[in-house]
Amino acid sequence: MPRTVGVLPKSTRSQYFEECRAGAEAAARELGFTLRWEGPEQSSASGQAEVVKQWVRDGVSAIAASVEHAPTLSPLLREARGRGIPVLTWDADGDKDARDFTLVAATPEAIGQALSFTVGRVLGGAGAFGVITSSLTAPNQAAWLAHLRARVDADYPGVRLADVRECHDVEERARQQAAEVLEAHPDVRLLVGLCSPAVPGAAAAVASRANGPVRVTGVSLPSSCQAGIESGVVDCVVIWSTRKLGFFAAAAAHALATGALAPGASSFKGGSQGSVVVREDEIRLGRVHVVSAGNLAQFLA
Repeated sequence: MPRTVGVLPKSTRSQYFEECRAGAEAAARELGFTLRWEGPEQSSASGQAEVVKQWVRDGVSAIAASVEHAPTLSPLLREARGRGIPVLTWDADGDKDARDFTLVAATPEAIGQALSFTVGRVLGGAGAFGVITSSLTAPNQAAWLAHLRARVDADYPGVRLADVRECHDVEERARQQAAEVLEAHPDVRLLVGLCSPAVPGAAAAVASRANGPVRVTGVSLPSSCQAGIESGVVDCVVIWSTRKLGFFAAAAAHALATGALAPGASSFKGGSQGSVVVREDEIRLGRVHVVSAGNLAQFLA
């Protein structure tokens, strides 16, 4: 009898998570399990909680969760584990004792380093920038922001973070927040988006302004930012393979359910996607890619 794996995104209407879904569906087809891809339409800790509660009631074989708010979701993931359901976190982690493994697309250190280098380069080592994040409580966003702050402070003492705003994974909200940042801080010359919709949203805000050169960068999909990159408003974006991330989230959760992945593993083979490194309780997919006008075409193929 096929096992059922529940894979929980932060939102089901995000292009980023839709690309992850395509990878998860490919894993289910290849490895022969039933996939339940369910979550709130927009990022919502309470919406995620309701999904996990239902999965526990239904007795799914394993859960893979991208955690929006660890204090809300972690107790429910602990309960799932207590009932014999293995738990994997992916994209954004929860409390360590609430899951068996976490799947890391790119380390917060690598993301912070890539973004801080762009901040320093675009601003020439001096000036102000603003950040548009999904939410201040999302574990991955908070970690990326912390590492970005630390690297900028260490490497570019002449650079100042002027403002941080939340967009809750909604592009129009990101546009509004970016416009407010630029209005409140006329010295800001760079906006950094920490979630996929934040970069094109910020780029739309910049493109609508007639005064002052402002650039945009951040973590986003090249396809979402193509127009901004080609026009020069978006300097570059940092990304990884979203389909590979979705594939490994589903495949690793299935492997937990079957016993093919267990504590002490040093690697994990995800079917046709090959093998990745496991370090203690972290499954690591690899490095980040920085996409700009010079290499954009290869990421759109």
